[in-house]
Amino acid sequence: RVLIRGLDKDQAQTHKQVLNRKLHDISVTNAKKSLAESTRRIEEAWQCLNIDHYISAWHMQQWEEYFSDLRFLCILDDDILAEAGSGEITIKCRSALQQPQTWRATHNDRWVAKELVHSKEFLDSIGSNQLTVSQKEAILRHDNRVLAVAGAGTGKTTTVIGKVIYLLQNGTYQPEDILLLSFSTGTVEELQQRIA
Repeated sequence: RVLIRGLDKDQAQTHKQVLNRKLHDISVTNAKKSLAESTRRIEEAWQCLNIDHYISAWHMQQWEEYFSDLRFLCILDDDILAEAGSGEITIKCRSALQQPQTWRATHNDRWVAKELVHSKEFLDSIGSNQLTVSQKEAILRHDNRVLAVAGAGTGKTTTVIGKVIYLLQNGTYQPEDILLLSFSTGTVEELQQRIA
């Protein structure tokens, strides 16, 4: 903060407006330069996120680390980005960088809603009883580690089997990529038999 004596209120306000405008212009110039240098990286970052697939927490974390050089987008004001000519992709990447977990949750919620419709026939064919919406979502939402906790007879085993079949049919994982653990010998035998 610099104190300049001898200015009346109107003069001080005028100087303040001029300085703020100059600072704004410098910010826009710097933003234009940074955006021009990062165009390819921004496009690459968006291609990695703009997928028709569930995005796991691990995938999102890897994305954040790999594209950490784009974090400068987070500190730029909306009006500076607009004046610098940032496009829609830049705004979307910035949003994902600012709130990655919120962005991921929104993306995944949309994807799951669409996939519930797309995979309805498959989901309705699992098990002898109709799956609940929660069971269907548990099958579709696939992070790297999944823990199924529910009371006896609620359909945990059927849900786990449905998840394994879904992941294998979609080519998301190979059989050797999946490890199932259970605390019950009976459940282990049932899983082996039903998955086979």
